[in-house]
Amino acid sequence: MKAIIILFLIIGMCFATIDILSPISKNVENREIVYLGTMGPGQTIGISFNPEVYKGGKYGTGGFWDYIEIIDVPNGWKGFESKLYANPSQIEITAAKNAPEGNYSSTILIHDENNADELGQITLFLITEIKHDLIDVDVTPKSKKVGTNQPAIVTIKLKNKGMVPDKFEISSSGIQHWDFKKSVYVPGNEEIELLYEIVGNEEEKYNIQITATSESSSIITNSKKIELTVDTNLISDWKATNNGLLIFPIIEAPIYSLMGLISNLF
Repeated sequence: MKAIIILFLIIGMCFATIDILSPISKNVENREIVYLGTMGPGQTIGISFNPEVYKGGKYGTGGFWDYIEIIDVPNGWKGFESKLYANPSQIEITAAKNAPEGNYSSTILIHDENNADELGQITLFLITEIKHDLIDVDVTPKSKKVGTNQPAIVTIKLKNKGMVPDKFEISSSGIQHWDFKKSVYVPGNEEIELLYEIVGNEEEKYNIQITATSESSSIITNSKKIELTVDTNLISDWKATNNGLLIFPIIEAPIYSLMGLISNLF
């Protein structure tokens, strides 16, 4: 009889599983290899689990997993285990900032504290793929003409091709003494659009490079080139009012608006 009870408990433990909620949705078993997706160097991926178990354990009725321990990560990576009794239960894994491209495995251990629900333990091997080409940059228009010290405003589209959200710093080069930076958040597998200003203080044709770089790692970066022509004459100064102005007294605002409209006729 005792042997039958022990066998029953062992079978119950074998049936214990856990549900991954994000970044993928999947029910997994002990010692399963789980592919999570693509991330970049220095980025942090959060993995959420449902701690409730619906089968196995005591009398096959399930129970709750209590915490998740990270027992192995690649060299230079970091792992952050879950809080005790958290619901959902979440861990985080941060890649090394200089991680080369390729597949990497981390090992986690899911615990039933003191085996109170007789679930035993589950070991999972989490696979993430490191890629460097994770941000697409597009800038419009490709060329712009403004007056001296007038802002040239362009539209930048950023597409995050990885599954991990990240912050990117937008910067430009090609004009001395202009070092305007802008920080933007881009969710995983999404695209955003923003406005960016460039100002030239001398009459010249500039080749401008606009760059987006991840704040997680400088390896994740991309850029696009545009042409900026700074030309001073009456029409170009009037056209510049379409690109944006410094703060003027309210009484002068209609005048500058009219100048911008007239300049569009030329």
